[in-house]
Amino acid sequence: MSEQDWMEINQQHLAATLNWLRLKLKLFIPPSQTQAELSQQETADESGGWFKRRSTKPKDNAKQLPPPQPGANELEHVAGVIETLEQNDPPPALLILAKRLGLSRFDQQVLSLCAAMELDTQIATLCAQAQDNPNKPYPTFALAFALFDDPDWNALSPHAALRHWRLLEINQPGTQPLTGAALGADERIVNYLKGINYLDDRLTPLLDPMDIEKVDEALPPSQQQAVDSIVEHLKNQNGMRKMPVIELLGHDAASKRQIAGRVAALLNLNLQTIDLKTIPGQTGDFETFTRLWERESMLLPLALYIEVDGATDTEKTQLKRFLERSNGIVFVEIADAKTRTAHNQFTIEINKPTPEEQQQLWTQAL
Repeated sequence: MSEQDWMEINQQHLAATLNWLRLKLKLFIPPSQTQAELSQQETADESGGWFKRRSTKPKDNAKQLPPPQPGANELEHVAGVIETLEQNDPPPALLILAKRLGLSRFDQQVLSLCAAMELDTQIATLCAQAQDNPNKPYPTFALAFALFDDPDWNALSPHAALRHWRLLEINQPGTQPLTGAALGADERIVNYLKGINYLDDRLTPLLDPMDIEKVDEALPPSQQQAVDSIVEHLKNQNGMRKMPVIELLGHDAASKRQIAGRVAALLNLNLQTIDLKTIPGQTGDFETFTRLWERESMLLPLALYIEVDGATDTEKTQLKRFLERSNGIVFVEIADAKTRTAHNQFTIEINKPTPEEQQQLWTQAL
C-alpha cells in the first residue's frame, strides 16, 4: 500500500470515528434536551473543517467499505465502516498507536473523544449536552465511563497507558475529582492520529540530528567489523523488552560517531545526539524528558547518541537513571570501561583505522 493510499484510508477512519462519536453523544443526551437544541448542533457541514471530502474510489489493496443498508441502525453501520477500515495493512494510525503504546479499546475511545475536540466543532457542545451541564463543554472520565461500553477504571491510574505516556492533558483545578476534570489530547498525538509523524517539539531544542554517511560508502575493514558486530547483536535482541545500551569505548570521537551513524543507517533509524549536560536535572523536567523520549522512540524510528566526556558524578548518576528507563537504541560515547552506564549493555572498543588502512585511504583519495 502506498503512503498516499494509507493517508486516505487513515483520514476515512478518522472521519468515521468522529461520526461515531457524534452519534454516541447525541444518543446519550438526556431527554430534557429539546429537539430545537439538538438541531442547532447539526448545522455544521460534516464535510467541512479539517476533513475535506476526497475521492472514494477504492484502492486495489484496500479493504472495501460496506454499502449502507436500508433501515440499518446508523451507529452500527458507522461502527462497521470503522471495523472494515481497521482491517487494512498497515492499519490506521490509531491502531498503530494502540499497538506500540499498549492502549486498550477503551483507552482508544477516550483518546479519540479528546482528540475530537480539536477536530470537530460540534463535540464541545455535544459533551456539554450529554453531561446536562453547559459549563462542561469538554470530555471527562465520568462521561467516558458512561458513554462507552466496557469501561476500565484502571485508565485513571497514572501508571496506565493514557496517563503514563502523557497522551492526555488533564485540567484538574482545586479539589475537583479526577473523574470530572476536563480532558484534552496532547497536540503531538492529535497530529499522529492525522497521519503526521514528527519529533515532539518539546524535545527538538535539546537534540541535534546527526548527519549519516551513505551506507554504500565503504568503511575500513576494522571499523566495518565493529559495525557488523553491533548490528548483529541488536538484531539478536529484537523482540526483547529492553534493548542494550551500546557503549562505544575509545578516544577517537570521530570514528565512534561514524560507526554509530552507519549502524543507524543500516537499521533505518534517525540518529539524534545530545550532550549529557543538556539532559534536564530537575526532577519534574527530567521525568518529562525521559517519558517523552521513551514515547518518541516507539512512535518514530529513533536512536540516541549521548556524549559523556567530562561528566561529573552527579551527571553520571543521572545518565544511569535515564538509561535504565530507556527502551530505545542508545549509543554512549565514553573513554574507558571504568564508567558503567547500565546493567544491560554491549561494550565495544572503537579505534582509528590501522596504519595500513589509513595508507590505503590516502592512496584512494590521491
